[in-house]
Amino acid sequence: GSSIITDAEQIKIIEKCIESKKISILRPYGDPAYYVKSVLNEIHLLKRENVSPKRLKESIEEECGATAQRRDFPRLRSTRPEGRSGGAKGKCPEPKGRVADFFKTMKTTFESLAKHIGVTFNDINLLKTACTHRSYLNENKGSGLEHNERLEFLGDAVLELVVTSFLFRKYPKKAEGELTAFRSAIVNTVSLTKVAEHLGLNEYMLMSRGEAKDTGRARSIIVANAVEAVIGAIYLDQGYDAAADFISSHILNIIDIEKIVANKSWIDGKSRFQERAQEKAGLTPSYKTLKEIGPDHNKQFTLGVFLGDVQVATGSGASKQEAEQKAAEKALEIKGW
Repeated sequence: GSSIITDAEQIKIIEKCIESKKISILRPYGDPAYYVKSVLNEIHLLKRENVSPKRLKESIEEECGATAQRRDFPRLRSTRPEGRSGGAKGKCPEPKGRVADFFKTMKTTFESLAKHIGVTFNDINLLKTACTHRSYLNENKGSGLEHNERLEFLGDAVLELVVTSFLFRKYPKKAEGELTAFRSAIVNTVSLTKVAEHLGLNEYMLMSRGEAKDTGRARSIIVANAVEAVIGAIYLDQGYDAAADFISSHILNIIDIEKIVANKSWIDGKSRFQERAQEKAGLTPSYKTLKEIGPDHNKQFTLGVFLGDVQVATGSGASKQEAEQKAAEKALEIKGW
């Protein structure tokens, strides 16, 4: 049949996309409007700019010539890139008016993040890539974006070098083993998750709907990795000195290194509680599950830590391991160890 998509059909597609948040609805129609697809891909970003789905729909309707008063909008064919089989050749019309403004929304959003972290990017797309999780691409295969894993790999190396250099200078009399332990405490997932919270990075992450619903350890890993990816993006765009300045301002100044050293908190809470319990009480702690609530994809566990038959503390988390750690940390506080 005809590859021309009518105004009414465009609006139906848009309405379904807004309702279900599934861009795949566009695919049976052969990518009828690249710019509409791009806008819909970023609905959740527009929400962060206080653009409601209703207002988005109304704005696109206006530009698509949905009203009887506006019939000047060019009909969009099922266009494909030059040289690709299976469709008419040509270019989609450039978006105009308020839809054109939506194109700028993502750039503006990541520019606000860049401003917040104190970096002026030459290529803002590097920061956008740093905030793109692989799962987002699985749901938005036509987005043209890259995931952040390569930047994470690079940023991890830059972060390790900067922190190593800092510790080497700060503790001239510490042995290699101790410095390695200090560094591990600074660059681990828990510490970097705190940094991500400080930066508000979670608000800018592009991820799948499933990942976005998760608030447990999996999410912590995603945002901690994104911190490293941001460092990689800064290094590529600005160089080593700018990356080192960012790490100094937003990581080394946020994490209480003196407290880590004093409390030996590079050792996880569960290990520290076991060490102290054996030393002071001659007992090895045990852990018991007290409660499990929630659906499988978002379950919460509550565990108790016991010395003998005596419950010392409880902890809750999205995994049993997380709950055990929290219980052990509370036990250390309660016991004053």
